[in-house]
Amino acid sequence: MIKILIFQIIFGVLFSLNALEWQDEYEDAHAKALKENKILYAFIVSNTCHWCKKMEETTMLDRSITERLEKDFVVVELIRGFDDYPKTLSAKMVPKHFFLTPDEKEILAFAGYWNVEDFASFLDEIVLKYKKIKGNK
Repeated sequence: MIKILIFQIIFGVLFSLNALEWQDEYEDAHAKALKENKILYAFIVSNTCHWCKKMEETTMLDRSITERLEKDFVVVELIRGFDDYPKTLSAKMVPKHFFLTPDEKEILAFAGYWNVEDFASFLDEIVLKYKKIKGNK
């Protein structure tokens, strides 16, 4: 019984890790967002940030979150002080979340760790704002 439970946990984690296609370069993510007409989500972290790791290991592995991100967003994870990205994406605090239109206009930006329910509500708000922006063009 314990072996089955361990297998299910490992399989679930491995499946979740592969669910999102994270870009690792800002410019590649931007080009993909333009091509696919999707929202660009830049997730800025640092290697020593406890809350970044918690966000990656909990919220970002939740199936409902990964499905929403895959559907409506191009996602890129950037390491503060290491990766190249526009200076307009200032990340004095990490984790930092930037949601941009494909032409790099900010829809919403915020910092911190967010649990699944709260992060999902942000995603809903961002998608609605983006639809309004697209409707006004």
